[in-house]
Amino acid sequence: LPIDAAPAMELAKVASTASFDTLGQPITFTFTVTNTGNVTLTDAFTVTDPMITDAGGTITCAAPPLAPSNTLDCTGIYEVTQADLDAGVIDNSATISDGTTTSPLATESVTAVQTPAMEATKTASVVPGLVGSVVPYTLSVVNTGNVSITVTGISDTMTREDGSATALDAPFALASGDTDADGLLDVAETWIYTASHSITQDDINAGGFHNTATVSGTGPSGAPVSDVSDNGNDGDGNTTDDPTPFEIIAAPSLAATKVVGTAGNMAGDTVSFTITVLNNGNLTLDNVATVDTLTRADGTPLTVGVTGPTFTGADAGSAEGTLLVGETATYTLEYLLTQQDVDAGGIRNTVTASGTDPSGDPVSDVSDNGDNTDGNTTDDPTTMPIVPTPGLDVVKTVLTANLDSIAPGDEVRFSITAENTGNVTLTAISMADTLTNLAGATLTPTSVTYAGDGTLD
Repeated sequence: LPIDAAPAMELAKVASTASFDTLGQPITFTFTVTNTGNVTLTDAFTVTDPMITDAGGTITCAAPPLAPSNTLDCTGIYEVTQADLDAGVIDNSATISDGTTTSPLATESVTAVQTPAMEATKTASVVPGLVGSVVPYTLSVVNTGNVSITVTGISDTMTREDGSATALDAPFALASGDTDADGLLDVAETWIYTASHSITQDDINAGGFHNTATVSGTGPSGAPVSDVSDNGNDGDGNTTDDPTPFEIIAAPSLAATKVVGTAGNMAGDTVSFTITVLNNGNLTLDNVATVDTLTRADGTPLTVGVTGPTFTGADAGSAEGTLLVGETATYTLEYLLTQQDVDAGGIRNTVTASGTDPSGDPVSDVSDNGDNTDGNTTDDPTTMPIVPTPGLDVVKTVLTANLDSIAPGDEVRFSITAENTGNVTLTAISMADTLTNLAGATLTPTSVTYAGDGTLD
């Protein structure tokens, strides 16, 4: 009996791996065709698989004939693309034909092993640690995983070295890196963000600050991914997530100056001194106080008659005891001159200004006299010399009354008064009296009585 020819075929497709995780990874697909008909197939087979051929791949098949119930293999190689990794799966379909008969569609799926990951590194540029200086920050974020990432946010935590909180001037902003402008952090792509922080006095008082950025995102499947920034310095013993520091070296300093305000040269004069204390360091100072040492020019200490130092104000408005950076506090001191001060040739004094920095460490300075032309520009005492101006006023008067009736042998009495009209004490006072008659003859006094002790104040 004649038998009708019934050509038919089936196609099975198998991948060389059940999963993939690398861009460019080759996957070999084996296409097995089975002759399910009742006639031998003799024409060449052609596999239609657009995924392979559109990517530039080729599929090769064994040569016919193919007898009924027998099989024949074809192979094709496909290289994984980034789109495949991001999609999470390769779904591949193919058919095979000998030009006359075509198989039903065969499919095969290969699953991607997605590992979203990124690494953030934040660095700070070096700038002077001064109030108002702007510290530029650069945050680089590189995709170290195998799938594209959607960056969803960046949070930054900035803390001063004393534990108090501070912050960036504005959040990090993307500056460069999205080269294909697709809004995705592609594999191996690096995005650069920038931000800045303006240094405040609180930052300086604390000794600086440090901060950490946390970059968050999602992979193609919605899986979260994040990284805490490293500071870019692997030599510090931490290579992954240590904060980015900005150290400000503490330089507390005081400069005290004392000058004569009102001078004097006589006992009983009130003299005054003006004391200025400048915070010429970089830290706010507290507990600022002055201690004055006043002596005569001969070194004798003086404590009685001293008023002050008295705080009169600070040019930035701080209360007594506090000095902001660059601020000057003013004090006054008054003293009532004594004769001993004048006799010693004047007075001299030195003030010691002291305070504490934010860490409680002491800072002090011994006053300068404000005169840098004297060969000492730092801590020389302030002197108020008193030039001695000795002076005497001698007055001699006749004490005897009724001189017109004086007879030979009568006694005539005189009074001699010496007054110290200068500003210094006079010692070793003596008197020499020259007495003559009208004819010029020298007369010898009957007696001379001195009522003093040889000293005139």
